[in-house]
Amino acid sequence: MSFKERITALELEMAYARANNSEKLLELEAQHDELSAAAWDEAYIRAAELDSPNSPGFEALHESIFEGLLS
Repeated sequence: MSFKERITALELEMAYARANNSEKLLELEAQHDELSAAAWDEAYIRAAELDSPNSPGFEALHESIFEGLLS
């Protein structure tokens, strides 16, 4: 399952938990944060395979890849 699919599923569960005032919401938010961090790290790795982290355009490339993983 891709990052996008996993994030979307978590966001749906979070919306349901929020609507029902579920105690599970905090757990789901933590999972969402962890998954977002994992996608950020994966995007960094992929960007580093394409360009040097010291390159002036690296951060933009990193962010672009991250957005691509989640969209």
